[in-house]
Amino acid sequence: FEFEPPLSDGGLSITKYNIYEDDGDLIFDNPLIPITTLSHSKTITIPGKVYSFKVSAVNNLGEGKLSEVF
Repeated sequence: FEFEPPLSDGGLSITKYNIYEDDGDLIFDNPLIPITTLSHSKTITIPGKVYSFKVSAVNNLGEGKLSEVF
């Protein structure tokens, strides 16, 4: 999936994005992986399982709020 950077970075450059994956409980509580690009792909899948993701931007001010579900 691809996503857009946040409208505001708080005045400091974004250093990474945290991707959170839903494991079925609808609680996005542990970052799956930090990345520095605006896209991510998942190649391991379980037939019949629905994968949902949220993304947050991180800079020296801290982590921003989570995005809508992908």
